[in-house]
Amino acid sequence: MRSMIALAAGLALCLGIILSSGCVGTDINAQKGKTTTEPTQEVGGANYLFDNTNHGETYYVSQNATIKLTLPENPTTGYRWELTISPGLTITKDEYLPDATSGQVVGAGGKHVWYMTAKTDGVKSIQGMYTRSFEALTGNETSFSLHLFVVPSEEAVPYLLLTQKDNSTAVDVEPNQTFRILLPENPSTGYQWMIDFPTGLLVQDQGYIENETTTPMAGAGGYHYWDITAIGSGNQKINGIYVQPWSSFRTGNEVQYVVTIIIKTRT
Repeated sequence: MRSMIALAAGLALCLGIILSSGCVGTDINAQKGKTTTEPTQEVGGANYLFDNTNHGETYYVSQNATIKLTLPENPTTGYRWELTISPGLTITKDEYLPDATSGQVVGAGGKHVWYMTAKTDGVKSIQGMYTRSFEALTGNETSFSLHLFVVPSEEAVPYLLLTQKDNSTAVDVEPNQTFRILLPENPSTGYQWMIDFPTGLLVQDQGYIENETTTPMAGAGGYHYWDITAIGSGNQKINGIYVQPWSSFRTGNEVQYVVTIIIKTRT
């Protein structure tokens, strides 16, 4: 028997756009094994390396780890990155590295590099906007966002983490393997995730973690997580829909989250 789990949470409009963009027409075989995995690590330097290709993604990192973020920047145009980071992340080094080290190429641009330390556990975010300080914002600025799920350093980091990036994909797991689904939610909107878990997947734990903001802000939202163990076999499809549970009205355009878990055959 399938179990329907309703979890209190709300969702900002941007989440609806992200999640609803890939809910139909998925080729399971083509998507097999597509997951958010362990971030790149650097030997003898930063523990975790991120750059502009990680925009919009979510990763596990260990508490007290050093994080290196590199973004392209060209100060000769007047544009610079302005970063906003969650409490618990501390910038320890901030530098600009020109691509042309000889200094003979005018306007060549380069890279802006930040080193950070994750001092506390929980969900952290790094938000960036590429702007000219002397110009008014237009709403079309280039932006960067990265979400980090920081776990205590004494705990093992579970790298099989499924997020909104994995919507409408299929993921291979081992028998009895536990994985986590992490989705942004905002309880202040009154919406709930209604998620149908098949009998081959056992929900071990679930909870809600508020976003940490520099200034306390009502309605800031956060993340809901589900820790799930693969106890069955074959294909196990998770179906989620984001609705106001007290309303029976459906538009047909509700935000959905669908992932097929492929439990490998025991050998």
